[in-house]
Order: sequence, then structure tokens, then C-alpha cells
Amino acid sequence: TGDCNCKPGYTGDRCEAQCEREYYGKDCKKKCDCPNDTKCNHITGHCLRDYPAGWTGPRCEESCPDGSWGVSCKNKCGCDNGATCDKITGECLCLDGWYGPRCREACPKDRYGPQCMMRCMCENNGDCDPVDGRCLCKPGWTGQICDRACPPGTYGASCLGKCDCRNSADCDPVSGECVCAPGWRGPNCDQKCLDGYYGAGCSQPCKCQHGASCDHVSGACMCTEGWRGRHCEKACPEGFYGLDCQSICNCEDGS
Repeated sequence: TGDCNCKPGYTGDRCEAQCEREYYGKDCKKKCDCPNDTKCNHITGHCLRDYPAGWTGPRCEESCPDGSWGVSCKNKCGCDNGATCDKITGECLCLDGWYGPRCREACPKDRYGPQCMMRCMCENNGDCDPVDGRCLCKPGWTGQICDRACPPGTYGASCLGKCDCRNSADCDPVSGECVCAPGWRGPNCDQKCLDGYYGAGCSQPCKCQHGASCDHVSGACMCTEGWRGRHCEKACPEGFYGLDCQSICNCEDGS
């Protein structure tokens, strides 16, 4: 017949004309579906207009894909550490615990949360989780804000260590080292002071005389037979003898 078989988007006896404004496609039979009577592409039907920033798709109904922003979603986000960007402005939207134009800076030690706006409450040098503000206590401390020393008998990280100190010794809450009570020594405080010494740290020299020993805790002298006094410096009075001079002599003729 000689009639022209037009390609999509064209019409006329010789296919010389594009589809009218509101139509597109094969034989120009498809009606455009664009907002506000915007003209569509005569071949594909895509709406011909500058998309609003942050949107894309044939009818501007799709948000920009992740990692892009702006008009026609042509701009690439430049955010780090898992941050997304605003689809319209490109501003980085940092995850909790990060801040800065590109979300490259971690929160300072005393801050946490969105844009690092929250103030940490951790005490005794406890570390603050930059995301949720939880306190990570140093060894020897416990509690929600690390404000309590380990309970008696425990020590170390999370107070999980068990002390092994004897004779009423204290346990260092950080290291677990035993702090001996007066009169005791050794790693576990299970040994008395060496002869001749007493007291805290077994550092006090005894002052007892005439072979007397001293109490390892108080330093009190325990006199040998025939001696008395605070330091066992006095002999028994005439007529007495023995331990603590408690025995009475039974001698005749003035002996």
C-alpha cells in the first residue's frame, strides 16, 4: 500500500511528526502519565522535566538510591563510617558515635550518641561507649557508672577475680594483691612476721630483752622465766621466780 510503518514516538503520513504532547509510543496511542500535565518523552513516556532534588523515576516517585543525592540523583554522597546522606542536600547523616561533615570523627571520650551530643556519666576513668553511652569500667570498679569498688573478696575486670587472702587481709580491688593485716606476711598473708619483728608490714623491731619473744601482731613481750616488765628488762623481785615471776621461793636459812 505504500503506507509508512512509523517507529514508536512518531506519526504522520511519512512519520515526520512526533507524538502530540500528551501521547507517546507506537502509533502514539499511549497517554502520558506525568504530574501537572508535564510533557513526556514521545518515545518512552518518561516525564520531561527537571526532577525535584532527591527524586528519580519515570514519574519522580522514587527516592534517590543510597549513595546519591540532588537533582536527577547525579551527586555521590561522601559520607564515611556507615553514614547516609540527605537525598536532597547531600548532608551526611552520621550514625551514633560519629560526627563531622563526613562523619569521620569518633565522639570525644566524654561524649556519645547522635552527633555526640550526649555527655558520658562514667566515673573512675571508665570508658564510655560512643554509641549508647554504656560505661566500660576499669579493673577494680563496677556499677552502671563505675562508681563502686569491687565487692570484698573480688577484684579485677568486671570484678570476676576471686581473692585468696588469709587472716583478715584486704584484697586490692584492681590487682588482687593481698594487703596483710598487722603481724602477717607472704603473698596470701598466711605467714607470721619473722622472729624479732611485728606489726604492719612486719616492719617494727621487737624491743624485748633477755631472750624474750614478742607478739607478731602487737609487739607485746612474752618474758622468759625470771624476768618481767614491759620489755622484760626487770628480774623477778626477791622471793619470786619462774614464768611471770609467779612462783614463790621456798628456801630455808635465808638462802
